[in-house]
Amino acid sequence: MRKQYEMDHERSRRETVIKLQKLWIETLSDTRTGHSRNLIKDMTPTVCKNFWEEKDITVEDTPGNRQILLYVCSCNEGDLNMMSSKGMIKIEGKNLAIISAHLIKYLNVLEVICTAWNDNVGDQEMIEKEFGSSITKGNLDSFLLRSPDDRFLSIKAYIMKQQSDNNPKGKGPIK
Repeated sequence: MRKQYEMDHERSRRETVIKLQKLWIETLSDTRTGHSRNLIKDMTPTVCKNFWEEKDITVEDTPGNRQILLYVCSCNEGDLNMMSSKGMIKIEGKNLAIISAHLIKYLNVLEVICTAWNDNVGDQEMIEKEFGSSITKGNLDSFLLRSPDDRFLSIKAYIMKQQSDNNPKGKGPIK
């Protein structure tokens, strides 16, 4: 009976990860959310801080960022040209609200995934394999470092654990 219970428990933990994969796919199938997350990688520490303080932000005026804003915010080239100055695009008002909503949606899903990892509800190895690169790459650590302390605690814990595992000599987090 004990062996059967243990096997059922492990199966249940793997099923949890499969459910998380489904949630992840459903979230990113909203391509506006998927594209919005690409803006994080170009955000400077100051821009990250402004985002969390709900102030206007700027992103580098690159073809990729232009495409994201054209698509996600339903802007046109004229709007972007008016928002652009000195190689930067200012995102404010309605456009900032749209981008924020998509980024928060993305982060909420990652938080659910990392909570399953942190609380050992889902198979930790499967979670690390399936979602690890999405969590540890793309400037997400710098972005979340500037978020309020009480937000996205499981993502932060996951990132800190991965950084300490990758830096075993105790030299502090990787930046």
